Amino acid sequence: MLKMMLLGLLSLSLFGSSGVHAFEGVYAGQMHLKDGFERDIPLQVSFINTGETMVLPNGEVRQVLQGSFLMDGEGGPFSFSNVSLKIENGWIEMKYYRPSLEVGGNNPANLRFFGTFQEDGTILGNVYSATWGNIGSFDVRKSERSSFSSQNTYDGTWSGTLEQLDNSEKRDIVISISSIGGVTQTPPDYETDYTPAKTASIKIGAVQFRLNRVHIDYLRRKLVLAYTDNKDTDKLIFELNYNPKDGSLSGIQSGVWAGKKARVVLNRKN
Repeated sequence: MLKMMLLGLLSLSLFGSSGVHAFEGVYAGQMHLKDGFERDIPLQVSFINTGETMVLPNGEVRQVLQGSFLMDGEGGPFSFSNVSLKIENGWIEMKYYRPSLEVGGNNPANLRFFGTFQEDGTILGNVYSATWGNIGSFDVRKSERSSFSSQNTYDGTWSGTLEQLDNSEKRDIVISISSIGGVTQTPPDYETDYTPAKTASIKIGAVQFRLNRVHIDYLRRKLVLAYTDNKDTDKLIFELNYNPKDGSLSGIQSGVWAGKKARVVLNRKN
């Protein structure tokens, strides 16, 4: 009882008269990631106090929160598997396990955010991937919003050229992507469980058809667009990187139908 009273006093000094409830709300900022290449990815997180506590094996008491996060404007929202707050110093752990992979226990979370709540309303910390370890840092600041601010970052139409790597032959290409509602499960090597469902169409020269698989890795701004047959074999694949500065897409096209690989460069039309 005495320990809980002391923790309550420490919480007051950090969170003010509202206590841990002052921590609730929506926070917005960025991840500063560096695995392979440096980039800043918009990040939003939200928390609700559950009123519950948990006691770790070492006797440490933590406040239990519910939380979720949204990446790059449209990636999510994903619910954290668990969020715990060390109220005496504002240390917070946010862990996300991919529900479809049925992992947990001693396995590391697919995505983890470890940080510290600051007196000015920000959270500063580091981002960890189960596959790649520490992939960068993050900083978010409490906002006035009551919900996430989302946008369809990867919806639009792009046009440009497809250039064969073996003979430099070029063809015009147009790709259109749009959201259709629902979600599409991502491959096992992604940190998050799904991509908001999208449809894509492509026109190469005079030939136009629809692609039936769209995956987006929001941590790396990588799009995978593919046409698959009824045996789930990729016949045509586009692996494209998104440039947030000008909205362009660039990458490689490959697959059984395509034969040899080609370089793709696309500028955003809308």
